[in-house]
Amino acid sequence: MARMITKESLLAERSGSVMTEYAVGEAAQSGAAGTRFEIPRGPDGSLKKLNLTKPMGEFLGSSAMVEELAQYVTVQIESGRDEHPLLYKPIYQTISNPNLPRLIDSGFQMYADSVWLKHLEGQEVRFGTTRAEQGPTVPMITYTNGFEWDEDVEVYDEGWKVELANKSLGDSYNALLNHIYLSPLLGFNYAAVGNTTALQTAPSGNRLEAIRLTLRKALADAALKEDGFGRRHAIRPTIALCSLATAYELNDALSLISDTSSIGAGTNATDLFLGRQSDTAGPNPSVNQISSIIVYEGDNMQMGNLRWDYEGAAADEVLLIQPKRNTFEYIKHDMRVDTERPSDISRLVIAQMVARTRRGMLAVPESSMWKVALA
Repeated sequence: MARMITKESLLAERSGSVMTEYAVGEAAQSGAAGTRFEIPRGPDGSLKKLNLTKPMGEFLGSSAMVEELAQYVTVQIESGRDEHPLLYKPIYQTISNPNLPRLIDSGFQMYADSVWLKHLEGQEVRFGTTRAEQGPTVPMITYTNGFEWDEDVEVYDEGWKVELANKSLGDSYNALLNHIYLSPLLGFNYAAVGNTTALQTAPSGNRLEAIRLTLRKALADAALKEDGFGRRHAIRPTIALCSLATAYELNDALSLISDTSSIGAGTNATDLFLGRQSDTAGPNPSVNQISSIIVYEGDNMQMGNLRWDYEGAAADEVLLIQPKRNTFEYIKHDMRVDTERPSDISRLVIAQMVARTRRGMLAVPESSMWKVALA
């Protein structure tokens, strides 16, 4: 049975402390890396909250206390991230390096060609060759977010506003990352490169059997994929990416609940989903290479009167993925949170919190993914 990966399942599996960083003062202005510190977890798996030693108003009113406040804010941001798990990580290779350039020239497919030949005395050895397909240039993109605190937060000691803003900053960051790395995969035109399989018809008319037959054919079609030179370039997916409603059907179709009590040894098990004897016994070997089902429903983000809709997987569609094959997450630096006290008395702004990240992505869906229609 495939493991179903949802935001809820990942929340239930949270473990281990979180390492994060913050910067303040001159470090924040220079863009240098901040101070790293560890946030432990409580018994329920949630990140432990950092308590301030003084009321919020006193921290905002004193530059000497900004560092403690920065730690407090960062913990709240990480708590927001912790409540919105990342779903794309099993699919991508991660390359994290602070020295990454603004533009990365990517030769994304390297080949080495060689043939073993019978050697005759005195004959020169035939040496192999290497070649590369020219890949696209990957840009490193800067993403930013932030908020300001006005004087009223200090005067009325409204620390709860700061806490809500912090959690929103972390939550929206992970929503952005899921969107950056999953939406290009879901939006790719697989039909144009022939990486599609349509819904098959089951003789019994049972939908779960039809889904199982469709998956079986899709895996076989993907295994026969050829590259532009007519050579076998098999795709062997182990991950399925789909919507929640589709994931329920997919999980049932991948599962075989059998009853062997009424049949003898050596005969096929009775498939309780289909109500008849199955052509396979035990976990279905023809489709069980799909070990994980990732559920991505997208996100709806709002700021003031503006709205951003991050589209999730479409209903009755499944994207079969061979993970970490020509899929790269480039990170120059992860979220960096800086705080300072700007001199902007004209707007009564007494503090600012600015967050940013610099990262890029490269995916070649035609070489590692296969789209399946279930309608």
